[in-house]
Amino acid sequence: MKNLNKIIELNKEVDKLKKENEKLKKENESLKKKTLTIVDDVALQKIVVDNTFYDADDIPLTGCDNLTHLK
Repeated sequence: MKNLNKIIELNKEVDKLKKENEKLKKENESLKKKTLTIVDDVALQKIVVDNTFYDADDIPLTGCDNLTHLK
């Protein structure tokens, strides 16, 4: 009987850990999406000029034939 009670306790703990694992997986996915959004936002602020990355405020305005925005 003692072993049965221990098994029941362990099964409850396993269930608890499974629920916590699912919660953490969802939180992880949410954080991944936020990270990708931040990376996308930063990428949109960068501009490539002749294969060189510049911040939008630092674009050289003369002698640039090849301006492309990153997406």
